[in-house]
Amino acid sequence: MNFSGPVIHGLKNGRKMGFPTANIQTEAAIEAGVYVGKATFQSHIYNCIVFVGKSETFNIKKSTYEVHFLHDFNGLEFYNEIVEVDLLVKTRNNKKFDSLDDLKATLEQDKQEAFTFFSQNSKTIQNE
Repeated sequence: MNFSGPVIHGLKNGRKMGFPTANIQTEAAIEAGVYVGKATFQSHIYNCIVFVGKSETFNIKKSTYEVHFLHDFNGLEFYNEIVEVDLLVKTRNNKKFDSLDDLKATLEQDKQEAFTFFSQNSKTIQNE
């Protein structure tokens, strides 16, 4: 599964929690959940985790496509740039969290699972 689109402004909830995301504007119809993926941006491929769906914790009714790069861009912002995302594996379903601390802990776990996935599959997943 894949999708692409320009990076648009979001609510910056992820950034406030230490998990900045690139919000992608797309018409894709992808099952809600959290995924491990690869994102192509400015001709470079980066490992990422991706949230697709409605953020119930923040009472957001509209589906969003949010990419958290497993790469430090040192605060670089790239609004209106096109990002292409390939989803490799779904790691969990969306859920509403009781607190921001619970959400942060789960995001950290998602990130660690992604690092593990890429380290275990580095021979079969090649950057182009």
